[in-house]
Amino acid sequence: MTSVPSRQTLWHCRVDRPRSRGGRGGAFLRRHQARDERDGAATLTGRQLYREFCGQCHALAPADAAGFGSSGKLGRNGGQSFNALRVPFEVNVNTVAERTGGHAQVHKAITWSRLLAVSHYIVTATAHHPIPALPTDG
Repeated sequence: MTSVPSRQTLWHCRVDRPRSRGGRGGAFLRRHQARDERDGAATLTGRQLYREFCGQCHALAPADAAGFGSSGKLGRNGGQSFNALRVPFEVNVNTVAERTGGHAQVHKAITWSRLLAVSHYIVTATAHHPIPALPTDG
């Protein structure tokens, strides 16, 4: 299992993030997914990953996630709903990688390629939402 990289590595993620039109970002994501597959990690869809790592706290209708928190492994108090927010890729990745806003447990539990995949799913699922999400300082 690969761990989430340091802040220095995230700079490269911003440059090489996955893009719908191909480019270097797609190769970056495929390289990290291939590493996860070599490590025996199951290949899951973005929706499944969202439900596993995000949906316990963050509501998102396309993922059928209620997002009210749980006493389980990740979040207790819930988080903001993504049903009206347009969430950028960088906000997704940096929030978990920098452990802001109560994401320390997610940071420990998720692999780098899964974080990239679920972030890409969130970007796609929230692309037409009216309110832009802004980074938080925690």
